[in-house]
Amino acid sequence: MYKPEFWAQVQDYDRNGTQLDPEFHCKPSGVPRMGPPAKIVQTPTELIFLYGQGNIFRVIPIDGRPHDPIKSQDTTWYGDAVGKWDGDTMVIDIVGFNDESWIEWPGWFHSNNMHVTEKLTRTGNTLRWEAIVEDPDVLTAPYHVRTRTLRLNPDAKATLTEDLPCEERDSQHMVTHERG
Repeated sequence: MYKPEFWAQVQDYDRNGTQLDPEFHCKPSGVPRMGPPAKIVQTPTELIFLYGQGNIFRVIPIDGRPHDPIKSQDTTWYGDAVGKWDGDTMVIDIVGFNDESWIEWPGWFHSNNMHVTEKLTRTGNTLRWEAIVEDPDVLTAPYHVRTRTLRLNPDAKATLTEDLPCEERDSQHMVTHERG
């Protein structure tokens, strides 16, 4: 899926991913690598996504506003997101990323011109999450992240578990370069 001029970098990241992986250095996973949220809170104007790792959250406007002209030019781990309903599916459009996160393991990098579309569809007690990555700077075609289907917890008293703070590991002392 990468343009030919990036194959050497792809192979280097594949071989040396354990030393280069941003997650091993306490950096955020970023979108879309972080996957679907653990909990969703909806207000009339926004969605709040809560994640189980590192007490991370995202706030996504759903009131019809366009991308913020300043935030969409910033380069952040989570980008500038706006959402809208398309029938029963929430479609989230995200731009304004830095190029420090990875799309997925092992070392699937992107540029700061990455564009992600997330789709969430609820059917009964399941939530289907899918993400499509477009990055004309480095990819030859859109990349479809593995779709995930989650079972919803109907317990109104369900809570998120708090993660321990990230501790950077010394990746230079890893025995192998393999990561499972």
